[in-house]
Amino acid sequence: MIYRGASFTCTFLSLTTAGAANTVTVPTVQVIKDLAAAAAATNAPTHVAGGVWRITLTAAEMTADVTTIVHSGSGLVGGSLAISTEADYTAARAGYLDKLNVAGTLAHTGIAAQFMATGFAVPGDAMSLTVTERNTLAGVIDSRLLDAGDATDLIASIVARIGNTNLDQAALVAAIKAALFDVGSIANKLAVDGTGRVTAANMVVAPDNNSITAIKLKTDNLPATPAAVGSAMTLEAGERTTLANLVNTTLTTAHGAGSWQSGSGGSGGGASLSEATVAALEGSIQILLVSPYVPGAAPVLILPEPSPEPSLCTVFGDLQTPAGELAAGVELVFTLLRPETGAKGARLISGKEVTTTTDASGRFTVQLERNDLLQPLNKTKWKVECASLWNRAREITLTTPTFNIGDLIS
Repeated sequence: MIYRGASFTCTFLSLTTAGAANTVTVPTVQVIKDLAAAAAATNAPTHVAGGVWRITLTAAEMTADVTTIVHSGSGLVGGSLAISTEADYTAARAGYLDKLNVAGTLAHTGIAAQFMATGFAVPGDAMSLTVTERNTLAGVIDSRLLDAGDATDLIASIVARIGNTNLDQAALVAAIKAALFDVGSIANKLAVDGTGRVTAANMVVAPDNNSITAIKLKTDNLPATPAAVGSAMTLEAGERTTLANLVNTTLTTAHGAGSWQSGSGGSGGGASLSEATVAALEGSIQILLVSPYVPGAAPVLILPEPSPEPSLCTVFGDLQTPAGELAAGVELVFTLLRPETGAKGARLISGKEVTTTTDASGRFTVQLERNDLLQPLNKTKWKVECASLWNRAREITLTTPTFNIGDLIS
């Protein structure tokens, strides 16, 4: 059982790309919590033996349902290890269970308090009720006392206090009920105006008329049927005429006075639109753009600028891990392949090497030669290696000013 939120030491096997056990190169380890973005591990791995490495993950790195470690390195075969954690059983609870014997009773009664749930009442504690709970309890007790037959004794006590031995108990109950429900008696004692209502003079709070008036001033200007978002706007006749005159003034200022109709303009004619043009404007829906349109969506792919040097190619790419996460901090090695001297070009040997690393967004850009002294333009071959993402090297021939590495792995 692996505890969630507790440090944990795990092991993994690291091999070189040649298939041998890696006992020297310290792998780079990244931590992925619940398929979130990868982050560098807090602790570095150490070699145990025979290519087996171990790493201690911190409590913070283990605070997840599934913690995944990804190990990689130059010249190494990358790999990953997923660790599922358990939160329902903690180390503290396991210690408590150790204090129980097989029969399920406390083996150490002297520390029984350790098994008490915190935040709850235990036998012997004083219980404090809320106001609502006390009122509810009092009402229930009163109801139970009356239901137990004390109602008769209570009314008899009232009759005795009045001192009228001839007063019928049933008649007294009826009189009390009538007084309670008679608007003209008890209720009138609460009302100033005699209507039986509870007025502002005793219990009712007057409304905040000032705030209501302020809100009314703002809502009075709202139309009865406001336009929905995206609705076409229809201008009134006066607004259309004003807009037409504004267009005429703008054209006249830019091109001189003219009759701006049927594509003609410039000189001649009056300094206003023709009647036909004004009529056409007034009969159509007018849309006025008050600011330039700017697309809101982000570009799917950003193409870098080619190198001004014609013998160079701009190689770029946006890399992702097999889990679909951004491949940040991933190393790529480009090796120039040259034809062996004296051969007909049938065999290639390794030459110059260029290494680059992806940024936080998984993107990289590097300038590579399109030709050299031994190979003509557009015939240069490069070997591409990425131990973290690929299990074998790839070869590319640079024939364009730019090359997207995504074309290689798509």
